[in-house]
This record gives sequence, structure tokens and C-alpha cells, in this order.
Amino acid sequence: MNDSLLNTSTRAREIQCWLRDHLDEHMASPAPGHPEWWTYVDEFEVVEAHLQEVFHVDGCVWDEGCCPEWVAVTCAICEMKSDG
Repeated sequence: MNDSLLNTSTRAREIQCWLRDHLDEHMASPAPGHPEWWTYVDEFEVVEAHLQEVFHVDGCVWDEGCCPEWVAVTCAICEMKSDG
């Protein structure tokens, strides 16, 4: 795995951790929620798209093959699995 791909995958997981850590704060904020939380959701979507478009990653951002149950926002691959 090249360094750029590794750094991008790591960033995706870091964002998921940040979102989980700040979920209660987001949920306690008046609608539409905590603005910084949505900024991180947007960043996660950009990072995930970058992984798919640039590095042709077609699996989960986690090495285990699926997002952990504790994440607040899952990757698109895991979201499709849970919908299917």
C-alpha cells in the first residue's frame, strides 16, 4: 500500500472516530445540529470519494472489511451491505 493511500485511509478512519466522539454534542445541539459535525461528514464523503476515484478502493475503509458498529457514519460500501 502506498503512503498516499495509507494516509487517506487513515484520515477516513480518524474522521469516523471524531464523529463518534462528538455525536452526543451534535445530537444535543439545536437543529440542524453541531455545524462542525456536518463539516466532518462532508470531509468524510470527500475522502471516501477520493479513495474510490483515485485509488480505486472498492471495499471498506477499515482493514477488517467493515465499519465497526460504534461508528456514527459508515462508509458507502458498508451502507450498501446493510441496505441489501
